[in-house]
Amino acid sequence: MTIDLSSHCADAGAFAKRVENVNGRVFYDPTETKYMILVPNSLDGNDVGFACSLDPEFQREGLPIKFSGRYHAYSKALKRFAGDQFYSLSIETISPR
Repeated sequence: MTIDLSSHCADAGAFAKRVENVNGRVFYDPTETKYMILVPNSLDGNDVGFACSLDPEFQREGLPIKFSGRYHAYSKALKRFAGDQFYSLSIETISPR
């Protein structure tokens, strides 16, 4: 089932890119107190999208999903793994994989 979760990200920066039918996994970041979706972008990095809105049905650690949405610049400078890119993520559609 695909759920439309389109939303505006109030704290999002400039538009970065749009993705369609991408596989990712849901995780919770206790530091940012937000759910994020990790999408591998190389051998040593991920696109990390902090979800502006995520339906409770998908708020499960490690849940594999398929989604479409828009990435925007993330408002905070985070230092984690060198290859990771951080974004605010406005989810348009999402479904379990």
